[in-house]
Amino acid sequence: WYWIIPLAYLLGAFLNHALYVVIHECTHNLVLKHPRSNNLVGIFCDFALVVPSAMGFRKYHLMHHKFLGQYLRDPDIVRHEEARLIGNSPVGKAVWLFMFSVSQALRPLQIKEVQFWDRWIITNFVAVVLVDILVFVLIGPQALVYLALSTLFALGLHPLGGRWIQE
Repeated sequence: WYWIIPLAYLLGAFLNHALYVVIHECTHNLVLKHPRSNNLVGIFCDFALVVPSAMGFRKYHLMHHKFLGQYLRDPDIVRHEEARLIGNSPVGKAVWLFMFSVSQALRPLQIKEVQFWDRWIITNFVAVVLVDILVFVLIGPQALVYLALSTLFALGLHPLGGRWIQE
C-alpha cells in the first residue's frame, strides 16, 4: 500500500493526463473519422480513470465552445458561490486545485437547459463501472485505489496542474 501514493503521483498522473488529452481530442472528433468511433475511443480511455467522464466531458465541453464566456451557459466558468467558498487565500486555492476534478464534475450539473443523462453517458457509466468491478475482483482494491489517485492527481495539485491554473 505504501507505494500506491508515490506511484500514482509520479507515474499514474502523467498517464491519466495523457488519457484526458485523448478524450479531449475525441470530443472534437479528431482521433477517428466518425463521431461514434471517437465516442468509443473516449469511453475506452475512461477505463483507467475509474470515474466515467468521457461522454459527460464531451457534452459539456462542446457547450463550453458554443457558449464561451456566457456566465450561466458556459460550464467551465467558476460560479460566484464556488469563488466565494475558495476565497483568495493560497491554502484555499491549493485545496481547490487538489479537488479540481470534483469541481469540474459538479459544475456542468448547474446547467439546467441540458439533460445530463443520454444513451452515450449511460453506456459510458455502465462500461466504466464494469471495468472497475473487474479491476477490483481480478487485481484487487490496491489497483483501483492506484487508478483513482492517479486520476485525482492528474486533474489536481500536480506539475500538470499548471495547465488548469493557466486556463
